[in-house]
Amino acid sequence: MTWEYCSTCDMKIPPRTHHCNFCQKCILKRDHHCFMVGTCIGYKNQRYFVVLAFYAVLCGIGGGLLTYSYLKIMFLPTSYAWTDYLFPVAIYRWLTGASYMTGHYALLIICVRFHWRLLSKGLTLYELTKRVPVKSFNSINYNFRSVFGDFWVLNFIFPMQIIFRQREDGTKWEGCKIRLQC
Repeated sequence: MTWEYCSTCDMKIPPRTHHCNFCQKCILKRDHHCFMVGTCIGYKNQRYFVVLAFYAVLCGIGGGLLTYSYLKIMFLPTSYAWTDYLFPVAIYRWLTGASYMTGHYALLIICVRFHWRLLSKGLTLYELTKRVPVKSFNSINYNFRSVFGDFWVLNFIFPMQIIFRQREDGTKWEGCKIRLQC
C-alpha cells in the first residue's frame, strides 16, 4: 500500500486515510463522522465508539426492561418471553408490530451488530459506503485485536488505550490489500 496525497490538507497521507469535510482534516482509518460524539471515528477512537455503542444498547435494553416491568405490572395482563429480546426475534416482532419493541431499540441493535460485522472483516463504514477496494486477509481475532488491542475482550471492561495498546501504528496494514479496480 502506498501513501497518497491529500490536496485539501496539502500533505502525504498513509493508506486507508480519508479526508473529512466536517473536521477539515485527514483521519487515519476513517470510519465515519459521528454527529453524536462530534468527531470522526477512526483509528485512534474506533474502540471507544464501539464500546460506547455496546453500552448504549445495554443501557437501552436495561431501561426498556425496567419500563416494560413497570408497564407490565400497571397495564399489561399478558407476559412476554425472554426470547423477545433476542436480535432476530426482536426485529421480527418490531417489523410485524407484534411487540412493544420501539424502533430506536431495534435500530441500536442493528447498528451494533453491523459495526461488529465490519470490525470482524477489518473494514470501516467509510470503506464500505465509498466502495474503497480494501480486502483484509486477517482472522477475525486479528481484526478485533487491531482495533481494541491484544486483550480485546477486556477492553469492554477497561477501555484504556494505555493498557491495551493497538498492534499497529496506523501507517502499515499487515494482511490488508487494496484491490485494483478494472
